[in-house]
Amino acid sequence: MEINITVDIPDKLTDAMDRLAEMDLQPVIDRSLVQMLNRARAPGGTPVRTGQLRDSSGIAGDEMGYSKEYARKVEYDYERHYLQKNVEAQAPLLKKDTEELIKKTIGE
Repeated sequence: MEINITVDIPDKLTDAMDRLAEMDLQPVIDRSLVQMLNRARAPGGTPVRTGQLRDSSGIAGDEMGYSKEYARKVEYDYERHYLQKNVEAQAPLLKKDTEELIKKTIGE
């Protein structure tokens, strides 16, 4: 038994899918990283005893983090969760910026 199914995709949908495939997310990612870095360097964004941990914050490629070897210990062992809080604060902003880019890209 053979079943043939034909799906007719409207040109408008095909055009939107083509535009989405070409969409450049890098500016949204870059903006998000800078916002996270600014939050990390603002008062209360990173635990401070000597200031070295906060000063070691930075962006490398598509990642924001800390270069001090004890950053992980402060985050997890001391349960400060400063980086986790930063990520949680950024998530809705990244989602909003991504949704706006998608709407702009497909012409909504």
